[in-house]
This record gives sequence, structure tokens and C-alpha cells, in this order.
Amino acid sequence: MNNMRKLFIGVLVSVVVATLCVFIVYRKIQTGTNDGAKTSREWHYVATTRDIATGERLAPDMLTTINWNSTLPVEGAFDSPDKAVGRISSFPLASGMVVTEKLLASADSSLGLPQKIPEGMRAIAIQTDEVADFGGFLFPGAHVDVLMTIKAATAGPMMPAVEQVVDRDRTIVVLEDVGVLATGKQIVPDPSGKPTSVSVVTLLVSPDDARKVALAQQKGIVHLALRNGADHGIALHRATYLSDLTGPPASEFRPVVAKSPAPKPDEPNLQRLEVILGVKRTTQTYRNNIPVGDAPAPPPVGGFSK
Repeated sequence: MNNMRKLFIGVLVSVVVATLCVFIVYRKIQTGTNDGAKTSREWHYVATTRDIATGERLAPDMLTTINWNSTLPVEGAFDSPDKAVGRISSFPLASGMVVTEKLLASADSSLGLPQKIPEGMRAIAIQTDEVADFGGFLFPGAHVDVLMTIKAATAGPMMPAVEQVVDRDRTIVVLEDVGVLATGKQIVPDPSGKPTSVSVVTLLVSPDDARKVALAQQKGIVHLALRNGADHGIALHRATYLSDLTGPPASEFRPVVAKSPAPKPDEPNLQRLEVILGVKRTTQTYRNNIPVGDAPAPPPVGGFSK
């Protein structure tokens, strides 16, 4: 009897302890669920609508806005597509992926330079100095004319003398109204407008004009002439020679052309008239039908004469 009583009490205690444990676990789960529901919120983030490759510029049709439920916000995420449109992707982006600041290149990143080149156009760089880049006041988006100065080659022994004094130093217009794509490493103007001297200026040109600029850099000295942003007119393509600055060369430096020798007069027309009287012979010489004197007659045959 006592054993049955002890067994009953043990079972009862076990049931009570198990029930208490189940209740405690249930309360913990309920408390955690309620705490999560209280701290979770809905965010609106920008995500991609398709796969985007590295280096692509984000367009409005590539982006959408999605609802994101989380207890914590996504660091660097965009809440409006307008803030991401025009930026360059630094990494491949999968469709539906939330776009963050770290996944995109900065506005002045070098990744953005190829994207600024329209289809069919080319970017070509030219070397400059502090004078050629206008003391740092040349900026991306400006328009310039490309000039080339050609210096006369030194006359050599095979060059005609007349070529040695011809006015051959000149400056020509290679291209007009060319857009500046970048100055140095900047592809966007400095917001503060602070001038920055650069050693390289990148121009936006057509493929044909790119070849002209390359040849100009090899065969002459290239200069840039800055334009007003509203001036897109075409100037007269006329070469400027050194004589336009200094005047024509002095007479003593002009080529001397040797005179041709005067033609020699024709030899006078001489005629000889031989007179034979018996065994005596005389000869009369005429020049242009004018007698000029007698010449002794040749001795007769046999050596006798009278």
C-alpha cells in the first residue's frame, strides 16, 4: 500500500514538473514572437529588375522599389531609384538584388569614362602643360579648337636653294568645337571651381578626327584654343604663316635667279669669189655681200705663176 502511494506521488510530481516546463517554454516562445513583432518594420529599397554587368550605367528601367521587412535596415541602400540612376555598377548585380552605395562606382570614377563616350565616337588624350590647359581653368564639358604649329625643316644639300628661304613656318586649324571629356583624372567639373593643372586632356572626337589629332601630335606642336560654351560657329580654315607676323622677307633674302647667257650671234656669212685670167688667179672675199679684201690665189698646178 505504501509503495503504491509513493508511486502515485512520484508520477504526480513528474506530471506537474513537465507541465511547468512546457508552460515556461511556451511563454518564452510567445515573448520572443511578440518582441520580434514589435521591433520588425517594413523598408522600401531600390532593387534591380534584371542582371547588370560590371561597368553598366544604371537606367530607370533597370531599377524598381521593393518592400523589405526586417528588424534592421540595409546599410547604404537607396530608397529612391532617382538616387541610383546614372551610376556605374562596380560589381555584377543579380536580378532582384538590393542596390547599395558600395556596389556602385562614385560619380567621378574612371569606370564612368567609357560610358560617357557615345556610340561611334572616340576619346583621345593629348599632352598639355600649364599654358596649354589655361592654368588649370580647362574643365570637363568645355569646348576647344585644336591647333597645330608646323616648323620649317632645315634645308639640306638636296633641297633647292629657293626652298631654303620660302616662308614655311605655319599654324593650322586641325579641329573645331571639340568637347573636353576629361582633364587629368576628372570626368566631372570640380564643384568648387578650383583650377587644377593637368598634364593630359581627353577629347571626344570621331574616329577620323582621332587620327588627325594623333598625326598632329607627331608632326607638330598642338595647342588648344578655349571657346565660349555657346559658340559653335565655324571659323575660316586658313593657315597662318610667319610672314603674317613679320611681313614678307627682305629683298636680300629673296632667291637670286641666275640669268641665262645671251645667245651668241650667228657667224657672218662669208663668200669667196675666185677670178681666173689665163694662168693668173685672184680671190675676192665678201662678208654679207661686202668685199673685205683679197686673198692670194693658190699656186697653179705644176708650181709656175706669172
